[in-house]
Amino acid sequence: MRTGNQTAAEQQSVKAVDGNIQRQVLIALMSTLSTKTLTLSNDIIKLIPPKAYGYARNIESFSVKTGLTFDPVSAAEASAKHTIFLLLNAQRLARVQQQSVMVEGVPNVEDIITTLLNNTIRKRAEKGLNLLVQQRVNQQVVEGLLALWHQDKLVTEVRAEVYVALDDLRNWFDDKRNTRKYKALSAQFFLLKNQIDYSLKQGKLIMPASEIKMPPGSPIG
Repeated sequence: MRTGNQTAAEQQSVKAVDGNIQRQVLIALMSTLSTKTLTLSNDIIKLIPPKAYGYARNIESFSVKTGLTFDPVSAAEASAKHTIFLLLNAQRLARVQQQSVMVEGVPNVEDIITTLLNNTIRKRAEKGLNLLVQQRVNQQVVEGLLALWHQDKLVTEVRAEVYVALDDLRNWFDDKRNTRKYKALSAQFFLLKNQIDYSLKQGKLIMPASEIKMPPGSPIG
Protein backbone atom coordinates (compact mmCIF):
# COMPACT_ATOMS: atom_id res chain seq x y z
CA MET A 1 0.00 0.00 0.00
CA ARG A 2 1.26 3.46 -0.88
CA THR A 3 0.72 6.73 0.98
CA GLY A 4 1.18 9.87 -1.16
CA ASN A 5 4.33 9.53 -3.21
CA GLN A 6 5.97 6.91 -0.97
CA THR A 7 6.57 3.42 -2.28
CA ALA A 8 6.05 0.33 -0.13
CA ALA A 9 9.83 -0.13 0.08
CA GLU A 10 10.28 3.43 1.34
CA GLN A 11 7.58 2.97 3.98
CA GLN A 12 9.14 -0.23 5.29
CA SER A 13 12.80 0.84 5.19
CA VAL A 14 14.82 0.84 8.40
CA LYS A 15 16.37 4.17 9.30
CA ALA A 16 18.14 5.77 12.23
CA VAL A 17 16.28 8.08 14.57
CA ASP A 18 16.90 11.71 13.65
CA GLY A 19 20.18 13.01 15.10
CA ASN A 20 18.55 15.98 16.83
CA ILE A 21 16.12 13.66 18.60
CA GLN A 22 18.97 11.35 19.64
CA ARG A 23 20.86 14.29 21.14
CA GLN A 24 17.76 15.46 23.00
CA VAL A 25 17.28 11.97 24.42
CA LEU A 26 20.93 11.84 25.47
CA ILE A 27 20.56 15.09 27.41
CA ALA A 28 17.37 13.75 29.01
CA LEU A 29 19.27 10.65 30.13
CA MET A 30 21.95 12.88 31.66
CA SER A 31 19.31 14.43 33.90
CA THR A 32 18.77 11.00 35.49
CA LEU A 33 22.43 11.07 36.60
CA SER A 34 22.35 14.50 38.24
CA THR A 35 22.65 14.70 42.01
CA LYS A 36 19.57 16.92 42.00
CA THR A 37 17.55 14.03 40.58
CA LEU A 38 19.19 11.22 42.52
CA THR A 39 19.56 12.69 46.02
CA LEU A 40 16.53 12.22 48.25
CA SER A 41 15.60 15.03 50.61
CA ASN A 42 15.89 14.51 54.36
CA ASP A 43 12.10 14.78 54.62
CA ILE A 44 11.70 11.71 52.41
CA ILE A 45 14.54 9.75 54.02
CA LYS A 46 12.94 10.24 57.45
CA LEU A 47 9.75 8.60 56.18
CA ILE A 48 11.55 5.31 55.37
CA PRO A 49 12.25 3.49 58.65
CA PRO A 50 14.41 0.38 59.13
CA LYS A 51 12.69 -2.97 58.69
CA ALA A 52 10.70 -3.89 61.78
CA TYR A 53 11.74 -6.87 63.90
CA GLY A 54 10.73 -10.09 62.15
CA TYR A 55 10.63 -8.55 58.67
CA ALA A 56 13.49 -9.34 56.29
CA ARG A 57 14.61 -7.44 53.21
CA ASN A 58 13.43 -9.03 49.96
CA ILE A 59 13.95 -8.72 46.22
CA GLU A 60 11.82 -5.57 46.14
CA SER A 61 14.13 -3.78 48.57
CA PHE A 62 17.04 -1.62 47.47
CA SER A 63 20.48 -3.05 48.22
CA VAL A 64 22.00 -1.33 51.25
CA LYS A 65 25.50 -0.86 52.63
CA THR A 66 24.29 0.61 55.93
CA GLY A 67 22.98 -2.45 57.73
CA LEU A 68 19.41 -2.17 58.93
CA THR A 69 18.62 1.34 57.75
CA PHE A 70 17.48 2.55 54.35
CA ASP A 71 20.49 3.56 52.27
CA PRO A 72 19.65 6.57 50.06
CA VAL A 73 23.15 6.75 48.56
CA SER A 74 23.13 3.12 47.38
CA ALA A 75 19.61 3.61 46.02
CA ALA A 76 20.93 6.52 43.96
CA GLU A 77 23.89 4.42 42.83
CA ALA A 78 21.60 1.63 41.62
CA SER A 79 19.57 4.09 39.58
CA ALA A 80 22.70 5.66 38.09
CA LYS A 81 24.15 2.27 37.17
CA HIS A 82 20.92 1.38 35.37
CA THR A 83 21.27 4.41 33.08
CA ILE A 84 25.03 4.15 32.58
CA PHE A 85 25.16 0.48 31.65
CA LEU A 86 22.27 0.82 29.19
CA LEU A 87 23.98 3.83 27.62
CA LEU A 88 27.31 1.96 27.35
CA ASN A 89 25.86 -1.22 25.89
CA ALA A 90 28.47 -2.58 23.46
CA GLN A 91 26.05 -3.59 20.70
CA ARG A 92 24.19 -0.30 20.90
CA LEU A 93 27.45 1.66 20.61
CA ALA A 94 28.46 -0.39 17.58
CA ARG A 95 25.17 0.56 15.91
CA VAL A 96 25.56 4.20 16.90
CA GLN A 97 29.07 4.39 15.46
CA GLN A 98 27.83 2.99 12.14
CA GLN A 99 24.82 5.31 12.07
CA SER A 100 27.00 8.34 12.82
CA VAL A 101 28.98 7.87 9.58
CA MET A 102 25.92 7.02 7.52
CA VAL A 103 23.50 9.68 8.75
CA GLU A 104 24.49 13.31 9.24
CA GLY A 105 23.90 14.68 12.73
CA VAL A 106 23.75 11.38 14.60
CA PRO A 107 26.02 11.48 17.70
CA ASN A 108 28.98 9.11 17.60
CA VAL A 109 30.60 7.17 20.45
CA GLU A 110 32.99 10.02 21.26
CA ASP A 111 30.03 12.40 21.55
CA ILE A 112 28.19 10.04 23.90
CA ILE A 113 31.17 9.40 26.19
CA THR A 114 32.10 13.09 26.28
CA THR A 115 28.54 14.06 27.17
CA LEU A 116 28.50 11.41 29.90
CA LEU A 117 31.77 12.63 31.43
CA ASN A 118 30.84 16.31 31.20
CA ASN A 119 27.60 15.66 33.06
CA THR A 120 29.10 13.46 35.79
CA ILE A 121 32.79 13.26 36.66
CA ARG A 122 33.73 16.68 35.33
CA LYS A 123 31.07 18.53 37.29
CA ARG A 124 32.09 20.67 40.27
CA ALA A 125 32.28 18.87 43.63
CA GLU A 126 28.99 18.95 45.52
CA LYS A 127 28.33 19.25 49.26
CA GLY A 128 26.51 17.18 51.85
CA LEU A 129 24.66 14.04 50.78
CA ASN A 130 24.90 15.21 47.17
CA LEU A 131 28.67 14.72 47.36
CA LEU A 132 28.31 11.07 48.39
CA VAL A 133 25.82 10.47 45.58
CA GLN A 134 28.19 12.22 43.16
CA GLN A 135 31.01 9.88 44.18
CA ARG A 136 28.84 6.80 43.60
CA VAL A 137 27.85 8.09 40.15
CA ASN A 138 31.50 8.77 39.29
CA GLN A 139 32.44 5.25 40.35
CA GLN A 140 29.73 3.78 38.14
CA VAL A 141 30.87 5.81 35.14
CA VAL A 142 34.43 4.51 35.46
CA GLU A 143 33.23 0.95 36.08
CA GLY A 144 30.98 1.20 33.03
CA LEU A 145 33.82 2.33 30.78
CA LEU A 146 36.20 -0.31 32.13
CA ALA A 147 33.57 -3.04 31.75
CA LEU A 148 33.14 -1.96 28.15
CA TRP A 149 36.91 -1.98 27.55
CA HIS A 150 37.22 -5.54 28.87
CA GLN A 151 34.47 -6.98 26.67
CA ASP A 152 36.01 -9.52 24.27
CA LYS A 153 33.48 -8.88 21.52
CA LEU A 154 33.70 -5.08 21.55
CA VAL A 155 34.24 -3.87 17.99
CA THR A 156 37.54 -2.14 17.32
CA GLU A 157 36.08 1.23 16.32
CA VAL A 158 34.29 1.48 19.68
CA ARG A 159 37.23 0.04 21.62
CA ALA A 160 39.47 2.77 20.23
CA GLU A 161 37.13 5.50 21.47
CA VAL A 162 36.83 3.87 24.90
CA TYR A 163 40.60 3.59 25.23
CA VAL A 164 41.14 7.24 24.32
CA ALA A 165 38.44 8.29 26.80
CA LEU A 166 40.00 6.24 29.62
CA ASP A 167 43.51 7.44 28.85
CA ASP A 168 42.40 11.07 28.72
CA LEU A 169 40.39 10.62 31.91
CA ARG A 170 43.28 9.29 34.00
CA ASN A 171 45.40 12.27 32.91
CA TRP A 172 42.51 14.60 33.71
CA PHE A 173 42.28 13.13 37.22
CA ASP A 174 45.97 13.91 37.76
CA ASP A 175 45.51 17.50 36.57
CA LYS A 176 42.34 18.26 38.53
CA ARG A 177 42.38 16.34 41.79
CA ASN A 178 44.27 18.98 43.77
CA THR A 179 42.37 21.98 42.41
CA ARG A 180 39.95 23.97 44.56
CA LYS A 181 37.01 23.10 42.32
CA TYR A 182 37.46 19.37 42.94
CA LYS A 183 39.01 19.40 46.43
CA ALA A 184 36.20 17.36 47.97
CA LEU A 185 36.68 14.70 45.27
CA SER A 186 40.48 14.57 45.49
CA ALA A 187 40.70 11.18 47.20
CA GLN A 188 38.19 9.59 44.85
CA PHE A 189 39.93 11.01 41.79
CA PHE A 190 43.19 9.42 43.00
CA LEU A 191 41.39 6.09 43.45
CA LEU A 192 39.68 6.20 40.06
CA LYS A 193 42.89 7.21 38.30
CA ASN A 194 44.67 4.19 39.75
CA GLN A 195 41.79 1.89 38.88
CA ILE A 196 42.11 2.95 35.25
CA ASP A 197 45.92 2.66 35.31
CA TYR A 198 45.83 -0.87 36.68
CA SER A 199 43.03 -1.98 34.37
CA LEU A 200 44.72 -0.75 31.19
CA LYS A 201 48.16 -2.09 32.15
CA GLN A 202 47.14 -5.45 33.64
CA GLY A 203 44.14 -6.23 31.45
CA LYS A 204 41.86 -6.82 34.43
CA LEU A 205 39.98 -4.90 37.10
CA ILE A 206 41.79 -3.95 40.31
CA MET A 207 38.57 -4.58 42.23
CA PRO A 208 35.29 -6.32 41.33
CA ALA A 209 32.65 -4.10 39.76
CA SER A 210 29.71 -3.22 41.96
CA GLU A 211 26.89 -5.76 41.79
CA ILE A 212 24.28 -3.24 42.90
CA LYS A 213 21.15 -3.17 40.76
CA MET A 214 17.64 -1.82 40.65
CA PRO A 215 15.04 -4.00 42.39
CA PRO A 216 12.01 -5.12 40.38
CA GLY A 217 8.72 -3.31 40.79
CA SER A 218 8.41 0.06 42.49
CA PRO A 219 10.04 -0.35 45.91
CA ILE A 220 10.12 2.35 48.56
CA GLY A 221 12.68 0.87 50.92
